[in-house]
Amino acid sequence: MKEQTGQTLLEILLALGASVMILSAIAVIVVSSLNSTRFTKNQNLANQYAQEGIEIVRRTRDSGGWAGFPAGTYCLSSGSTSLPASSVPPCATANVGIFIRQIDIIASDCPGAGGGPSGSRVKSKVSWIDGKCPDNDYCHKVELISCFYNINQKPAP
Repeated sequence: MKEQTGQTLLEILLALGASVMILSAIAVIVVSSLNSTRFTKNQNLANQYAQEGIEIVRRTRDSGGWAGFPAGTYCLSSGSTSLPASSVPPCATANVGIFIRQIDIIASDCPGAGGGPSGSRVKSKVSWIDGKCPDNDYCHKVELISCFYNINQKPAP
C-alpha cells in the first residue's frame, strides 16, 4: 500500500509540473502576441502620421505658400494643418502621442521633370519608442520620401 501512495504522489507532481509548463507556454505566447499587436498598431499609426505630414506639405505647396518654406527640418505636432513658420533643429521629444513627427525639406534634391526646374525632396519621418528599444532611444521609424515641385514655376523653353 505504501508503494501505491508514493506512486500516486509522484503522478500528481508530474501532472502539476506538466500543467505549469503548459500554462507558462500559453502565457509566453499571449504576451508575445500582445507585444506584436502593439508594435503593428504603432507601425500603422506611424505610417498614417507620416502620410499626413506629406499631405500637409502638399497642401502648403498647392496653397501658394511654398516659397515661404525653405529647406530645413519642421516638427509637426498633433493636429497640425500647416508647416510651422520656421525651421528647427531635429525634433527630440514626442510631439504626437508617443511619436516624433518631423518633415525634412532638401531643396533642389530631385531631378527636374521634363527639363523643368528641379524639385525639393521631402522626407516625412515618424519615430517611436517601446520596450524593445535599447537605452530609451527612438529605435523604430517610418519614412516616406517624395519629390515636390513648385507648381507656379514654369519650365524653361
